[in-house]
Amino acid sequence: MKKIMPFLALVLAMSSSVSAFAESKDYVLVRHEDGTTGVTFLIGYSAGTHHGRATDASGSAVLGIDPVQSVNAKFIVPIDSMTTGNEKRDCHMKQSLGLDYALSRFPREHVCNDQFRLPSTGPDSIAFPNIEFELLGWKPTSVDAPNTLVPGATLNVLARGRWTMHGQTKEMVSEEAQDMIPLQLSIAEGMTDVLRVKGSFMVSLNDYGIVVKPLLLITTRDKAKVTLDLLLAPKPLK
Repeated sequence: MKKIMPFLALVLAMSSSVSAFAESKDYVLVRHEDGTTGVTFLIGYSAGTHHGRATDASGSAVLGIDPVQSVNAKFIVPIDSMTTGNEKRDCHMKQSLGLDYALSRFPREHVCNDQFRLPSTGPDSIAFPNIEFELLGWKPTSVDAPNTLVPGATLNVLARGRWTMHGQTKEMVSEEAQDMIPLQLSIAEGMTDVLRVKGSFMVSLNDYGIVVKPLLLITTRDKAKVTLDLLLAPKPLK
């Protein structure tokens, strides 16, 4: 019996690990009912604030949600899908985010043409076409906080992650929680198998070597606010 007990303990431990792993599911990013991606941003400038959104985004995630466990997720936003509602301003934004300054005439001079477009080839064409947002893990805000999702309730978690933009990858930093980003998780209303992930945080353009060339006397602030309101649905079985 003494020899059997350690064996049973090992079997139970392995079963527990398998059970926890089985709770993880594959998810993909889906659009809201109105067709939006849920990715928006605010850029401050000398005369106010520009509101923008991403019309296209993709992503996938492996999540443990019952109970809430670690997460591995990656989301991609093409800079060509980012818009503030003004073509000239959008082109200036894309040249800042997408061009390789070592090859391009920018930032010495603006390189958008009269139709507010960048060249499709050559040194002034887009070298960094995407912004990537990667979640590396999350946990409840405290040991006493709930760690399961129930309909109609919001679960607050702290997440670790990183951005890749303009060819550089940096860990995300929150002014409130240092290297952890506050996020809110819930079950999407009317969709019991769809998760909603919300959060907002500041991104420093200088951290990624991004130069925003002034237009006349108009200058842009260093920090942009990014807001996520993402819907994640179970990945369809092939």
